[in-house]
Amino acid sequence: MAALAQQLTIRVTCSDLPPLEHAGQPTDLGLQNKQQQLEPGIVVEKSLQFTFQITLQSANPDSEFDFSGAYVHGPRAGRFVYIGYRPQGSETWIGRWKIPLYEIPAAQIMAAIERPGSILSAQVSLKRTGTTRPVGDGWQV
Repeated sequence: MAALAQQLTIRVTCSDLPPLEHAGQPTDLGLQNKQQQLEPGIVVEKSLQFTFQITLQSANPDSEFDFSGAYVHGPRAGRFVYIGYRPQGSETWIGRWKIPLYEIPAAQIMAAIERPGSILSAQVSLKRTGTTRPVGDGWQV
């Protein structure tokens, strides 16, 4: 059976943002693509918001989902997106945050699929680098 593919819109809102300067140098904070370039977000109050498309694949509706796209990293069973932070013009990271996609509840994924044009969103804190999971109500449609 061929894989069923769906486009999903994901929105990640980041709070507790790092400073705009590090060691006296201006910094970039953004959603990291596969070429390690940072896509800037949109400032919303004191947060930074990233909205992007992913492709969701499943061999059948009862199987686990797999994620792909320009911003998706990691092995099949552990896909995630990165928020990266580095000095402007540098390739050296000050810090990165890994946001697991494989932990999105299947019920939320199905709700997003069933409502075309919907956005699957979560808020994360950038207080500490490393893996960061949604705060509050988790992933919501």
